[in-house]
Amino acid sequence: MTKHKAAAAEIEKFAVVHTSGSDEPSRVLLVVDQPVLKEVLSLVLDHGVFVSRTATTVVEVAGVLREWQPQLAVIDTDVAVGKLVSALTSATSTTKRIPVIALTRRGDLQTKLDAFESGADDILTLPFSPEELVARALAIMRRTYGVDLHFEPCVRIGGLEIDMLNRRVR
Repeated sequence: MTKHKAAAAEIEKFAVVHTSGSDEPSRVLLVVDQPVLKEVLSLVLDHGVFVSRTATTVVEVAGVLREWQPQLAVIDTDVAVGKLVSALTSATSTTKRIPVIALTRRGDLQTKLDAFESGADDILTLPFSPEELVARALAIMRRTYGVDLHFEPCVRIGGLEIDMLNRRVR
């Protein structure tokens, strides 16, 4: 068995979703390898409603799934092959599927259809609006887990406040 197939088997084994009624942020796995995209996704998602961790390889994804048990995955389709999306979204008797938002730099219909065929729940073409990513993530969490999360349009970093909805910085 190749290293890639072994890691994919690990992902299927540990892709367990846990939800709770607590006020803890929802866990989002980011599968991206570009530092700038990773930073943008982290800034957009890590402000109370969500908390994220990043993985860049199938082996890292398996480790994050085992240790952290994310509730949503945002995957750069240029990094993640269809088997990774399929492994995250497949449900077996011992696992529950993890919903996936796929990101792509190509906006063609075939790329989007391939992502949906691989099991993605939604797809966004880069570049995208940060508000749209958050809205889609909230909608998927609501549909998948019945969790009513609310969009927090303001991100606070130290003394800086970024109002994403009105596009203002204070």
